[in-house]
Amino acid sequence: MTNIDQASLQKLLELIGGDNASLAELIGSFLTEGPALVTTLEQAEAENDLDTMRRAAHTLKSSARDFGALDLSEYCSTLEAQCRASNTVDSLGQISRISQEFDSIRIELESFVSGLD
Repeated sequence: MTNIDQASLQKLLELIGGDNASLAELIGSFLTEGPALVTTLEQAEAENDLDTMRRAAHTLKSSARDFGALDLSEYCSTLEAQCRASNTVDSLGQISRISQEFDSIRIELESFVSGLD
């Protein structure tokens, strides 16, 4: 089962002029920055810092959507909405889903990048 929407990756590739090396670089940046955003989510949740949690979820949501990680984007969207509503009842569970999904899509995106060569 694939977690990455291939059409989203194709759209991004077209947007950057069909340059596989540039796409690989963008994906590499996302895979490097993503774990830091997940860590930010975890720390913000522990400190009950809803604004930081909301901003990190928003950033990760947008990037995930660009790279075809639609489930990850949806999980982040849900967390962002919860933060806006000051409803953090399940924020820890949502962050756990985000972390697990990121780990899953990392493998797929790394495989995708290796196929670009």
